[in-house]
Amino acid sequence: MRACRCTLCLVIVALLILGFRNGQAEAASRQSKSFVYDRIAVELHLQPDGTLDVTERMTLRYLGGPFSSASRSIPLQRLDAIEAIGVTKGATAYSEVTNDEHKPATFHVARDSQNVAITWFYPPTSDSEQTFVLRYRVRGGVRVGHEEDELWWVAIFPDRSVPVNHSEVVLTLPSLARPKASDVSLPTGSGELAIEQNRITITRDQPLLPNNGLDVKIRLPGDLIHSSAPHWQGATNPVDATDPTPINIEQTDPNAPSSLPGIVLIVGLATVAGAVFVFLWSRQKRQQRLAKQRRIMEYNARHAPPLFGGPQRSGKHKRKHKRDRGSSFAGSTAQSDSGSSWSSSSSDSSWSSSSSDSSWSSSSSDSSWSSSSSDSSSSDSGGSGGGSGTAD
Repeated sequence: MRACRCTLCLVIVALLILGFRNGQAEAASRQSKSFVYDRIAVELHLQPDGTLDVTERMTLRYLGGPFSSASRSIPLQRLDAIEAIGVTKGATAYSEVTNDEHKPATFHVARDSQNVAITWFYPPTSDSEQTFVLRYRVRGGVRVGHEEDELWWVAIFPDRSVPVNHSEVVLTLPSLARPKASDVSLPTGSGELAIEQNRITITRDQPLLPNNGLDVKIRLPGDLIHSSAPHWQGATNPVDATDPTPINIEQTDPNAPSSLPGIVLIVGLATVAGAVFVFLWSRQKRQQRLAKQRRIMEYNARHAPPLFGGPQRSGKHKRKHKRDRGSSFAGSTAQSDSGSSWSSSSSDSSWSSSSSDSSWSSSSSDSSWSSSSSDSSSSDSGGSGGGSGTAD
């Protein structure tokens, strides 16, 4: 009996020692499990309609293991949509699944309002090098301006905990494009730039450290891309200024009462007042003209010769009558000329006030447009794309 107890104790102790060693081996394996991006090559094809076809070729070097999945998260900031997602490894095209089944040669896409997360699965691998190709299409990634458009794409995602040893970005523009070096910039990274016809190549052989990305920014002629402004851009116009600058647009309150009835009332009152003024002025002129005619008729009646044998006027009376008629005619002519001169002056003044160049300039000058397009209430700088990537 004692011998059985000793044997049982020895078995238990052996099992405990074996479990402890296995735990240590697993812990050591977990501690030694790591990876790096040996190379990331990104191909960007900008289409004439403004869509951007992206191909990311990622070579991961695994140290330890096992690894069975990798992921890539793309932010939706400053773009409208990401679609046509596909994952391949060599000649094998992975199948998209609706849930997280963790089956090899499949991938799963999770979307929310901020990001598109892509996770793909493969057979467990350790101490090896694997190359995966991720493809997708971007809509609304081109900023649209009045005279120039702009593509600003973060090709090498910065949200990483491991370095990228070698990087390459190739941007192919529509066939008619002939970019210059002055049109291209690397806002956050550095590399060797080469331009050949409509193709721009950026290479970097130095390691790209964690939390550092590589983005390309290029200005394009406005007639190269036939696309309307993306939805995310709204009223902003970051292309025609040195930095992205939104247009300041005055917002109206939809609940505020409309001012149209007030405008109609003012116009109506002004029309009535003008009609009353014209009527009173015409009436006054008519009364003055009738009074003048009455005075002339009374004067003629007093100084006219008798019809039937009345006393003849003497030469003195005739000369006086001529002088009176002459003075009356002169006064009438002066008054008529005075009225004509006032009317002409009033007419010229009215034309000048209604059709002067200063009035047109104040209503349609470029300065008002410039003030509305140069004010900035907020800055919308930064490129599209980027995000994060990892393996497990």
